[in-house]
Amino acid sequence: MDTHSITARIDDTLDEALGRCAPHPYALLDFPAHSNIGDSAIWLGTLAKLRKRLGSFPAYVSRHKAFPIHLDQVMPEGSLLLHGGGNFGDLWPGFWENRVAILDEFQHRKIVQMPQSIHFSCSESLPLKETRRAIARHPDFTMMVRDTASLDFARENFDCPVYLCPDMAFALGPLHTDTRPEVAVLALMRDDQERHASRSQETTARDSVRVTDWIEPYNLPWAGKIAERLTRSAPLPSRTLMSWLERAYRLKAEKELRRGIDLLAQGHRVVTDRLHGHILCSLMGKTHVVLDNQYGKVFNYINTWPGDHPPFMAKSFTEALREVQEFN
Repeated sequence: MDTHSITARIDDTLDEALGRCAPHPYALLDFPAHSNIGDSAIWLGTLAKLRKRLGSFPAYVSRHKAFPIHLDQVMPEGSLLLHGGGNFGDLWPGFWENRVAILDEFQHRKIVQMPQSIHFSCSESLPLKETRRAIARHPDFTMMVRDTASLDFARENFDCPVYLCPDMAFALGPLHTDTRPEVAVLALMRDDQERHASRSQETTARDSVRVTDWIEPYNLPWAGKIAERLTRSAPLPSRTLMSWLERAYRLKAEKELRRGIDLLAQGHRVVTDRLHGHILCSLMGKTHVVLDNQYGKVFNYINTWPGDHPPFMAKSFTEALREVQEFN
């Protein structure tokens, strides 16, 4: 599928999944207050689509893993949308616990999980059991997933409507930068728990190859910090204060996205095991080769949405370098 077809598929899926959200304000929870640029790209793509569809930015926002206190007071009606990404499971602590708490507390609200990849370490794990229970108890929960493996898992394990939808970062459209390439190959490689174990010794620095990751210390600007502090401490935050916080989050996400685009632009070509390394390269029109992450998330996604010119999917870092250097 080309970018136009992918965005059209996003629109069609939102029509089905959001349904009666349209007349009301909405909350968008789990803002990525961290430096994984892919999650900022998802947040901004989600805002672009929701603003076009629903006519406004969210009336309520909260950062990742934070319970949405005062939500009923600030936004008396409307739906709760949970940020998409790759943290639906038990690999990243704190996310599943917060989702279960939200599902239990807001059974009077329509809740929609934006497109996610799913990964639980064990079919009988406590996180999966608790997530399964919370979904079954909620009367109006809808789930979107972004690959067919997650679709099969969700339909087998969760009692709710499930829709297949491309990653929301594609709603950003074509991306441009004035940054000039500095090296022949930029290798954007994970350095966290999603890194494939076989690659622990592979990605040493090599001639004409710059090996890096885009995770760095995260610092929310002072305006965002003040808005967060006030919304947590105020007896009843105002809609104006929440609007201030939403804007601070949006501006920070835009800055993170620009950092990611400029980083990828440093290489004439890119090798990456990050899903959004692949997605941003696709939106930039940049030649790249893709490796998988620890549990198959990257290849599952690409195989679900291969595109007209799918990237080469390498089995090893050495193979990826060989392939990317052979491209014209």
